[in-house]
Amino acid sequence: MLLLLCGITVSIHAQKRGQARIDSLLTVLSTINTDTARVKIFTDFSAAYADVNPSKGIEYGQQAVALAEKINFTTALPGAYGAIGLNFKIKADYNASIDYYNRSIAVAEKLNDKKNIAAGLLGIGAAYLLQGAYPKSLEYNLRGLKQNEDIGYKPGMAAAIGNIGNVYSYLIDYDKALEYYERALHLQEELGNKSGIAANSGNAGYIYLYQKNYDKALQYINRALQINEQLGSNNGIIGNLQGVGRIYVAQHNYLKAVESFERSLAVAEKLGNKISIAQNLLTIAEVYLAAAKDSVPSPFTGELSTRKGLLAKALANANRTIALRTEIKDMNGLNFAYDTKSEIELASGDAVAALASYKEHMRYRDSVFNTEKTTEIKRRELQYEFGKREDSIRYRQELTNIKLEQQELLSKQQQQQIQLVNKEKDLQRLSYLQKQAQLQSEKELQGSLLEKNKLQSKLSKDASDKEIAQQKLQISFDEKVKLYLGLAVVLILLIAFIVYTNQRKTKKLNRIISKQKEELEELGNVKDRIFSVVSHDMRTPVNTLISFIDIIEEDAISIDKLQQYSGELKNQLTHTSVLMENLLNWASSQMRGFTPQMEKTDVKEIIDTTVAVLQQQAAYKNTHIINHVPADVWVEADKNMLALVIRNLVSNAIKFTHANGKIEINSSAKNNKIQLTVADNGTGMPQSKVDSFNDAGYLHSIASKRGTQGETGTGLGLMLCKTFIALMKGKISVESKEEAGSVFTVVLSKAAEE
Repeated sequence: MLLLLCGITVSIHAQKRGQARIDSLLTVLSTINTDTARVKIFTDFSAAYADVNPSKGIEYGQQAVALAEKINFTTALPGAYGAIGLNFKIKADYNASIDYYNRSIAVAEKLNDKKNIAAGLLGIGAAYLLQGAYPKSLEYNLRGLKQNEDIGYKPGMAAAIGNIGNVYSYLIDYDKALEYYERALHLQEELGNKSGIAANSGNAGYIYLYQKNYDKALQYINRALQINEQLGSNNGIIGNLQGVGRIYVAQHNYLKAVESFERSLAVAEKLGNKISIAQNLLTIAEVYLAAAKDSVPSPFTGELSTRKGLLAKALANANRTIALRTEIKDMNGLNFAYDTKSEIELASGDAVAALASYKEHMRYRDSVFNTEKTTEIKRRELQYEFGKREDSIRYRQELTNIKLEQQELLSKQQQQQIQLVNKEKDLQRLSYLQKQAQLQSEKELQGSLLEKNKLQSKLSKDASDKEIAQQKLQISFDEKVKLYLGLAVVLILLIAFIVYTNQRKTKKLNRIISKQKEELEELGNVKDRIFSVVSHDMRTPVNTLISFIDIIEEDAISIDKLQQYSGELKNQLTHTSVLMENLLNWASSQMRGFTPQMEKTDVKEIIDTTVAVLQQQAAYKNTHIINHVPADVWVEADKNMLALVIRNLVSNAIKFTHANGKIEINSSAKNNKIQLTVADNGTGMPQSKVDSFNDAGYLHSIASKRGTQGETGTGLGLMLCKTFIALMKGKISVESKEEAGSVFTVVLSKAAEE
């Protein structure tokens, strides 16, 4: 038979809470094929979801009830009704919770199911406790305790004893509360019930906190928190984190206190536990208020680093708490919330609002705490303590009545004293707040008088202004004279500025002329070098060709020599052809108005064509040219310029690569750019030449050296590459190390897709 002890402290289903229990039940559900078993599983789901998703827990409980009624499985109804009551209690819908617990008790009584009768009684006691109805809470918990004692059911006894401890805790009778918590904890440890141990350990920790025994408080609450985290008990975690936060508040560690309360608030919001949400909001408000009152600087940052910011945040949280507690009709919670709000408003300097809030606090407090409730609690406890023996010895009943009258009289006297003390405190507080409100009103009156005085002063000032108006007219003439003098000074300064500006322009023009002179001199040097190259590099192959033709005409050379000289002559003429092409292209680039014809260009096609032209030159050295550029790589470029750049780079690579060397051409795309690299394993370049080439402002020709087989060069090829790449708005650079090869990198814009 399913049982559900729904006390506020512990229940026999507490160990089934948490996601792990739900996952386990889901696994079992797929294997069940009978309706009675489904009813039990649905009830277990309802209890398990209380700590995870109470709304879903209610749905599963209602499914269990519907199926049990359909198949006439009456013995399962008390547990199903109790599970629904538990979920409504977690959602702070106490009227619905009590209704379902009463349904559970009604069915259990028909079945003579004393365990579930006791469970329902404890559940109702817990709901009344959360509503602040302490006499009713104690009555139902005592009835539940007696039921469990009659059948010797220790788990139910432990739950009831812990719940009674909660009642005394709310009544601020800490010694009595601690006594019950320790009794309940001892029973739970005897039973090995981890959730019960956690609940009572946490509650005892709170009592030690109220008694300012912080070491013991932290010891008990941390024990409870560790167990609840293992069990996945969200409600237990909420309460434990609140306890840890309160300890930090007592130790003035406000930053850690808020951190603990916000962790507790997050779990409560996830669970939909409105009363826990309200409790955390109020405690966070109290922390901000304490930090604002503390003499030490605020440990928070941003707006909360100031006293004004702390009080504003505290007031916002207090108002949220009041709205939520009003919604769930939590009278006791409203009592505490308005008290805290009054303190915040008083600290903020709003005495009128503080007085109104304190009156609300008194109204709610008087509705919760009064002499009749406390007397009834004492009377019902004594009835329980002595009533269970009345069937055996009659004279003890008389003793009970005598003691009851004595206790009632003593309780009444104590409560009257407490009431008088409270009224005296209330009168003092009201007197103080009224005085503050009066001072505030007087301050506002003084402000009005001050405004009146200001107005009178303004009228007097206007009269004085009229009297001195004539004096100002006289002064106006003097000011005009000063103005004219000032204009004269400004004019002189303006002339000086114009002279200074003209001098700066002259200096700037001189710098431009000097730069142009340097460029002209450089062009002259290039021209001289070109003529030197033309006179030497072009004359030599031509003279060689003439001499070769003379030898052929005289028929004075063998076939072998003829072939050898033919190859050398071909190399010289090839060099001359490249030289002439580079000279013509360079000359074109220097002509005014020369612009590239930019178009979508297939890189692989350009490279393949260029490599085919140079393949014979590479074969002469047995050099391997490998083109890794894939198809469909397109750039925005002038096809002829790009072909010339590739041809010069590959030709240079062949020239400076040893026999059996390797030249690799690669491409990559990044950020709408295409990067082409021509890499060889040849002789490399000195660092000075690398630095000159990579200098964007260096546009001179670079002195060339002979190739690995004596090939000659002019140095115009690389200069032409830089010029053409710049015209195509690209970039070119080199990385090289002597005897380790060179890597030339060209970056051009990626062509737009059509």
